[in-house]
Amino acid sequence: MDLLQLHYFQTVARLEHVTRAAEELRVAQPALSKTIARLEAELGVPLFDRWGRRVALNAGGRAFLRHVHRVFREVEDGRQELADLAGLARGSVTVAATGSALHVRLFFANLIRALLIFNGLRSRYCQRALLVYHYHQDSVH
Repeated sequence: MDLLQLHYFQTVARLEHVTRAAEELRVAQPALSKTIARLEAELGVPLFDRWGRRVALNAGGRAFLRHVHRVFREVEDGRQELADLAGLARGSVTVAATGSALHVRLFFANLIRALLIFNGLRSRYCQRALLVYHYHQDSVH
């Protein structure tokens, strides 16, 4: 069993039609049918009820599909974790504060201290960071 077989199974299950699934996957319909048949043989149970070219998941197919969805979520989570470890994560954080000038300055001073503490973590997970501090005090009369 491999990810390609599981992807094919997922597509046939979603479309409930082997020919349409083959067209979407850009594979020959007989090759897709054989892949699904091999998967069912490996599992030892049929996954679909068949009526000509139309198919529908049976109880076993529905149960297996839940696990297949989980497999692909885990694979995607693994890819994301590797990208994060490789420093490929992208994003930004915006922080704002309101209050008296003294409270805002204290807030940002503490925020900068926290960022410096977590600098070691930052260097592990991203290649560069930019901290912009802009303080603007409106005059209130």
